[in-house]
Amino acid sequence: MRDYCRVTAADAGIDLADFERRLLESALVGSSENLRQPLTELLVAGGKRVRPLLVYRFGHMVGGHRQELKTKLDEVAIAVEMLHTATLVHDDLIDEAETRRGRPAVHREHGREVALLVGDLYVARCGVHLARAAVPAAAAELWGALDRIVRGEIDQRGHRYDLAQTSEDYLLTIQRKTASLLEAASVAGLAVGGGNEAQAAAARAYANHLGVAFQVVDDVLDYSGSANELGKPVGNDIREGTVTLPLILAARLSPAPVPAILASARERDDYGAVVLAVRRSGAIEKSLDVADEHSRLAVAALEAFPDGPDRDALAELALSLPQRRA
Repeated sequence: MRDYCRVTAADAGIDLADFERRLLESALVGSSENLRQPLTELLVAGGKRVRPLLVYRFGHMVGGHRQELKTKLDEVAIAVEMLHTATLVHDDLIDEAETRRGRPAVHREHGREVALLVGDLYVARCGVHLARAAVPAAAAELWGALDRIVRGEIDQRGHRYDLAQTSEDYLLTIQRKTASLLEAASVAGLAVGGGNEAQAAAARAYANHLGVAFQVVDDVLDYSGSANELGKPVGNDIREGTVTLPLILAARLSPAPVPAILASARERDDYGAVVLAVRRSGAIEKSLDVADEHSRLAVAALEAFPDGPDRDALAELALSLPQRRA
């Protein structure tokens, strides 16, 4: 999806080079020299920029390409990406993750205190850009998403290494942790463009299904991909205690005793056997079926909008997700 997003950024109304420049400038406003590196290294390490794309696509789909609209969409798009980046820094800190985007996580390179402050600064910059946009409905969406993300993180912490959780438990967690910010980006962009309540409901449905599909595929790649592709070790989720759909399904489908394999892996701090059990169980294929279904539901939600390049691009984005198969 990374290539798809960057290829289509220009016709979504984003000058990507200008967007990246403004993102970095915002992060560095008023920063002392010793904070410059930790504040910028995650931003320059790359990213799909899916959430800004959603802001622009939904805003343009209902509001056109007026300059006043573009100015407000720019502010909201940067706010969304700042908030997203803050959640990554804080997630890595909580999970004690080793890497992010192929490089050491912020807390590993600069310490826990600096990572906490960097995440907080990103949240603060999000607020600044939302204030500049001056669209209360957009601000309400982003702060509401942050509320749901935190609740999702709390739920996930309560299910660490828990193979007894259900697929429904998992889906609720990822709807909060992943889909909520995609929803907020979509509905915020729509609010800037002047969309109505029915369109907001359709945008929310689209983004919810998109978020589920994206996260399921991402969780599959943690078992089926390679360290080079992922930018982190294979099996990193379960090493951090995060039980995702492939492992939940493997515990039901595999003839091997997955709970015993997991217990042994935790004792030895070697999760290769868990990864192998998931790969052999058929759970990866079942999980991708779930992603396929949510991708189709995302596309169906777009029927509430008029035909055009933005709608086509949003549909293509959703359908591209299950193709990320290792």
